[in-house]
Amino acid sequence: MPERDAASFSAVVSGLIDNGELDEALRLLHEGRQKCGDNIDLVHAYNTLIAGYSKRGRVDDARHLFDQIRGEDWRFKRNVVSWNTMIMCYVKAGDILSARELFDQKMERDMFSWNTLISGYISSLDMKEASKLFLRMSNPDIMSWNLMISGFAQMGNMELAQTFFVRMPQRNQVSWNSIIAGYEENADYEGAIKLFIQMQWEGGKPDRHSLFTSERLCRVCGSLSGDADPPTARIVFDEMKLRKDVTSWNAVIGGYASHGFAAEALELFRLMKQHNVRPTYITFISVFNACAHAGLVELGQMHFKSMVSEFGVQPGIEHFASLVDILGRNGQAEEAMDVINRMPFKPDKAVWGALLGACRLHNNVKLARVAAEALMRLEPESSATYLLLYNLYADIGLRDEATEIKMLMERNNVGKEPGYSRVDTNS
Repeated sequence: MPERDAASFSAVVSGLIDNGELDEALRLLHEGRQKCGDNIDLVHAYNTLIAGYSKRGRVDDARHLFDQIRGEDWRFKRNVVSWNTMIMCYVKAGDILSARELFDQKMERDMFSWNTLISGYISSLDMKEASKLFLRMSNPDIMSWNLMISGFAQMGNMELAQTFFVRMPQRNQVSWNSIIAGYEENADYEGAIKLFIQMQWEGGKPDRHSLFTSERLCRVCGSLSGDADPPTARIVFDEMKLRKDVTSWNAVIGGYASHGFAAEALELFRLMKQHNVRPTYITFISVFNACAHAGLVELGQMHFKSMVSEFGVQPGIEHFASLVDILGRNGQAEEAMDVINRMPFKPDKAVWGALLGACRLHNNVKLARVAAEALMRLEPESSATYLLLYNLYADIGLRDEATEIKMLMERNNVGKEPGYSRVDTNS
């Protein structure tokens, strides 16, 4: 390049930085200074290399280069970008004291200067200094407000995060995402979902970040029914204006089913099909769980058949375990055993556990022993199976059999697990 100007120097420096050749970029700048003096403005190129050093954590090199920009002529004098880049370098390195020292030296500050230092204090978990700096700003922009919201949410202080959110004069999508994510991260799922709905009512359009958050919220939406009235989660789900995909439906159906609200889960399953959303492998696990809790044997069997014939979902071991649970809870242990014998899988602990639990519920000693022995082979060190069988024998007066189980535990060196009781080793 026979004749270089400021733009060409900056372009070459930027290319060298992208290739990791920072030392060569520095050599080029020094050469340019020696040959051109103050005839061309190299400050932009210097700023670019300072940013390159910052990106690679070379803070001392960045500061050395920053200190070289000392010319009085406008062509080689630090500009606001020089100061901001060096302050950002310190912030990225976690050196908030050096960043603040530069900030206080700087005569000219723009919004980026303030927000960079505020973000540094937030990263250092120093919301007191971040707040002081924010209050010194004559006209904070949206980013300033968003930083404070995120900072207080990160500290778990949702009251102050909400205060900043309410008081900010203008909001953007980042504002909504920050406050919603804050509530979610602090396990206030109901508050997060209500804000997600409020955002849509106020005209906000969910982006990929808020939709990702809403997908996670859908997974806990059903859990609201465990702590609040069952309709709460349903109202929230219904008012969501986002497209309800199969993941959202599965999350809420699963939430209801796991909390024992079978009717609500099955009604949502009906609506899911009505909305032409195709049920999946996961959907049917929740549906069978609901049928088991409600004692809906015929409905459970019907859905088991339609799962294959209507929706093409091949039953897995979880579905067979659920069917065993449905039958067993209804006192149909023999039919449940027949399912186990005919299933195309080797029964696992979930299958045998469902049968054993049902036998314990209905005092079916014969099949309880079969299920227990299978579980003992699968989990020889677990005391839960021994204790459940022992308690079954003890409750119906089979003391010899109960004693046999206790001796078997001792012989196999199986200890009692926390949370299980009823075995008296001195009896």
